[in-house]
This record gives sequence, structure tokens and C-alpha cells, in this order.
Amino acid sequence: MHLIIPALVLALAAAPKSSGKKAPKPDLTGPARSLVVLVDTPGLAAATATTLQDNLKREVHKSVQFTWQEPPPVSVDELVVALSCKKVDVDCALKMAETVKADAVVVVGLGGSKTRELTILMVQIRPERAIQKTGVAFKTEEALPAAAANAMRNILGPIKPAVLEVVTTPPGAVVVVDGKEVGPSPFRQEVPGDGSRDVTVRLEGHQDRSTRVDLRAGEVTHVELALQVVAPVAAAPVKPAPAKAAPAKPAPTAQASPDPAPQAATPQADPAPGAEGGEPAPSSGGGVLRYALSGALVAVGGVVGLVALAALATGVSLAGTYGYAFYYGRTTTRQSDLDAGWYKQVGSLRFALWGGAAAAGGLTLLLLLAAVGLAGSAVVPPIVL
Repeated sequence: MHLIIPALVLALAAAPKSSGKKAPKPDLTGPARSLVVLVDTPGLAAATATTLQDNLKREVHKSVQFTWQEPPPVSVDELVVALSCKKVDVDCALKMAETVKADAVVVVGLGGSKTRELTILMVQIRPERAIQKTGVAFKTEEALPAAAANAMRNILGPIKPAVLEVVTTPPGAVVVVDGKEVGPSPFRQEVPGDGSRDVTVRLEGHQDRSTRVDLRAGEVTHVELALQVVAPVAAAPVKPAPAKAAPAKPAPTAQASPDPAPQAATPQADPAPGAEGGEPAPSSGGGVLRYALSGALVAVGGVVGLVALAALATGVSLAGTYGYAFYYGRTTTRQSDLDAGWYKQVGSLRFALWGGAAAAGGLTLLLLLAAVGLAGSAVVPPIVL
């Protein structure tokens, strides 16, 4: 320690004097610049001081414009004494940056116990001198590291994006980040800012895998996921639907051809009466009755015709006999003979009329009785006991 302090004093003698003017804000363009963080937090718990140092270092690693440079193994108070500084102000911070040979220096100091405020002072000497100072209020000591990290992030400016790497077994799975497909695995992509992300991988024939990762700016988050094969599910047998009857196709219409070829006629048997496609079989009872009536009419007509012929013949005979007598005179023929012939002819005619009527009536009655009996036996079904 005694050797470091004289060296710092010699470095201070060679350092340029500060003009005391307020410098512009840090230039965040150009190559990354080295940065030394000096923490002056007397009375802070050792665990809290370590967490604070780690958070500040992490923020520097996230920065685009600055790179972390390890601080010297001396306290801020020792540097202030070696550089003959009355207090940690801008001039003293510039001397510290020149002494540790860094492009910029951040001095983190803890205020009084009543104010509960953390002071962050940043100076930059390359490429030009700049000053930033901010105060961070905190309520509890446990909240101090997080509050200091947020303030440090605002001072350092733009941060590097986080890098997400996803590797799957087997490869080729679709990677989905926060519900959006981003590409196949293996996958590597920069994600702006910090925060948590939902990562899902999908591969056909395998079970999906999901996880939630915390991304940090400037750091690479590596995720490895193994996918399990999904056993194929046997498909349930599907019952065939009942076949529907095909609609009847209309018979093709015969078209005349210019030169039809003769075809041999195929003999076809006439359909039996009552069969499908044939004439309906006549009822046995109705046919017998019809035939009986026809026969009766024929018989009656025949008898009537015979009676008419007999009456005609008798009339002709009577007309001839009386005509002859009147023509030649009654002297030739006796009146008694004429009367006897008249009664004889009239009797023959009467016999012929009554006999023919009786014969026709009897024959008609017999035919009707026979027809009714046959029709009844054919139409009425037998009674089964």
C-alpha cells in the first residue's frame, strides 16, 4: 500500500490541471472506451457491497460504448489522499482517471445515513473530457444494488442486445419465442433489452417443449431441449356407410343407323297369365258366369227363332188356304173344312209358342243355376275348421 500511494502521487504530478469548466456530455460514438468503477460505500454490509459491485460490472458489460477495466487495489479514500484532493469532485475524478490510465472513471459514493442517497460521478478524458453526476435515492439497503444498476444503465447509454441460443435434440424443430415463430433449431438471435421470454419448440411426431428464460443484455443465454417421440395413436375403425341404391338409368333410345346389321330374333316365351309383365289371369268365377250368360242368350235366341219360323209357316199356310177359298169361291171348299183347318193351324201355332217359351225358360234357368254354382265355388274361399 505504501508503494502504491507514492506512485499515484507521481502520476498526479504529471497529470494536467483541470480548468474547472463544465465539460459536455460523454461522446457515445467511436470505439468502446475503458471504464473503471470506484465504489466508496463505508458502513455498507459486505454482502450488499459485493452485490452492488457485481451489478455495476454487469451494466458495464452490457454497454455498447464502454468496456470493463479492473479497478486498482486501493480504496477511494486512499486515492483522494494520494492525489491531494480535498473531496471527490470533478477535478479529483479526472486525476483518478489519468492515474489509473482509463478513458473514463465512475465514482460511486454513499451519502449520509439521513439522506439515503447514492451519488454516481462519471468523468471521461478520452476522446474528450465529460462529466455526469446523478443521485439515486433508496429506501432500504437491500434495494440499493438494483437502484444503482438502473442509474448506471442510464449513464452508460445504449446497451448491447441479449443473445438467445436454442438447441434441440433432434435438430430442425420450429422455435417459437413469445408466440412468434423465429426459425428452426439450432437457433441464435439477438434480442433487444433484458427480460423474460417464453420459448417453445415444435417438431412433427414429437411432443412440444416449453420453457421460460431470463435474457440479459450483452449476455448469451443458451437453451437445450430434448424432444420425445410421440407414440402413434391407432385410428378407430370406421364403419362403412350403407350403400345407396344407384338411380335407375333410363333405357337407351334406339337410334336408326344408316346400315343396321340384321340380328337374329331371340324367341321369348309368352308370360304366363298373372305373372309379372303378362296379362292378369281372369277370375275363374267371373269367366264361368260370363260364359253361362252368353250360352243362355244363344239358347233363348235359338228357341225364339224357331218359334218365329213356326209362327211364320202357320201364318203362310192359313193365308194360302183362305186366299184360295175366297179367290175361287166358297163352293169348292166347305165352311166346316175351313174352320177345322183354322183351328188346327191356330192350335199348332199356340203349341209352338208355349212350347218354345217353356223350353227357352227352362234352359236359361238351368244355365244360370250352373253358372252361379261354379262362380260361388271359385270365388268364395273354403272355410278351414
